[in-house]
Amino acid sequence: MRGDTAYERNLRILAEATGLGTIIFTLLSLSAIIEQAPYVNPFVYLPLTILFCGLPVILAPLGAWGSVRAIRNLARVHTVLAALLLALWAPATIAPHLPDDRGPWLLGTLAVAAATAVIGWPSWVVVAYVVALSAGAAVLRHITLETQDIVLPLQDAVSALSFCLFIAALLMVTLGAGRAQDAALAIALADARSAAEVESRARQRARFGSFVHDDVITTLLAAARATVRSPAIGTSATRALARLNQFVGAGTRDGRLSTATFEVELRSAASEIADGVLFSGSLDAFAATIPAPVALAMTGALGEAIRNSVRHAGPAGIASDSGFVMRRVEIGATERVIVIEASDDGQGFDSRRVAPERLGIRTSILGRMSAVAGGTSHVSSAPGSGTRVVLSWDASGAS
Repeated sequence: MRGDTAYERNLRILAEATGLGTIIFTLLSLSAIIEQAPYVNPFVYLPLTILFCGLPVILAPLGAWGSVRAIRNLARVHTVLAALLLALWAPATIAPHLPDDRGPWLLGTLAVAAATAVIGWPSWVVVAYVVALSAGAAVLRHITLETQDIVLPLQDAVSALSFCLFIAALLMVTLGAGRAQDAALAIALADARSAAEVESRARQRARFGSFVHDDVITTLLAAARATVRSPAIGTSATRALARLNQFVGAGTRDGRLSTATFEVELRSAASEIADGVLFSGSLDAFAATIPAPVALAMTGALGEAIRNSVRHAGPAGIASDSGFVMRRVEIGATERVIVIEASDDGQGFDSRRVAPERLGIRTSILGRMSAVAGGTSHVSSAPGSGTRVVLSWDASGAS
């Protein structure tokens, strides 16, 4: 399929219409063309007549299959030929006058030249060309008359000018509509790009805010509360710096992860926070790769879910009947959707009463997932019923 603009599509339609219209004008003028042939030098009359009637017909297949450049060039050649035929008719005349004071058949087909002018030239050239063509038609009509009457040539010129200008205006409006549509599309695309840039910056801020909450603030609070130097704080700070470098790099690369790599990232995101997390499921059904920003968002949100569970659900462990909290992560996918569910059987909380200053859920889970196109999340919990966090990403929503 051609990637034509609206203007180019309209130009092609006009080329096809002009080709078909030329056939109609030629058939209507055929008897006059044959009748007037003996009155004009055949070395001028025959080639110019054939080219005048034949070139616009070629516009029909060019409009369907040719290039826009070829269409415009052919139209320009035809306008020159029309002017040449008009200018050479009188000098090439053999007999002094046409029979019955009839006008040259060319004068009845000037609308074809007006149409090819619109296809080939800018609007101001078209108007000047049509006016000049009509003036030349008046002169030729006066020369081919037996009398010196100027009224009839002027009437014919005004009639030709009016009809040609009407045809030209109609075609120019059609092309102008295509230009207007292209301009509107360009504005819409520019607005869409601007909106996408704003949305991208918002997502970047959300990811950075989540990262700051998860690692930087946590490390700073731990350091502020520590009374002695702790290797764990140093390790946490080192990890925060490493993730900061990862965050900065992710904003500039266009990396994508395979499902196998992403599964490893998910397991690492949970296991580095809590031991004994039970994993199940796979992403084998997913038929695409995962963009790096999506992977960062989902691993970060999963890590925050596990972190909240460690902080608030109760002691870590793998057996609930021994009094410990069981934590599970189940991953699954369809062809276009990835779903990650993190749950625990801890003490739970009233999810309707989460304080605004509690950024762990609002920013690091819900906000982080909503910051990526196609990402959604849901947190459900109740006192005594554990907590369930569902993260999902639809690749169709990101395209």
